[in-house]
Amino acid sequence: MADVTRVDPEPAKHVFKVVGSVAEDLEVALARVTNVRSTLPQPWGTDEYGQRFSQQREQNASDTLESLRGSVESLKILGENGENAVDNFVEMDAQNAANLAPDS
Repeated sequence: MADVTRVDPEPAKHVFKVVGSVAEDLEVALARVTNVRSTLPQPWGTDEYGQRFSQQREQNASDTLESLRGSVESLKILGENGENAVDNFVEMDAQNAANLAPDS
């Protein structure tokens, strides 16, 4: 007779919920930074040094924020898809168990 093997899905679901929560927190922080930047017409300053710095760094700052937006979306999708995958695994496992031992 075969041994029974069990997999506890709850820790995996917890991890994916945490990933979703991190995505939400990061999205809020990103919105705050974007809002602050939108209120500053020249965030690096209006003097000569600020203008030179802006020419060198503004594109990098914008690119970083855009990259973070993509990361937020990826984390949201990972959290949702991960939770769904665990739920689907549990459901499929129950169906398979019922098919293998229909009288149990």
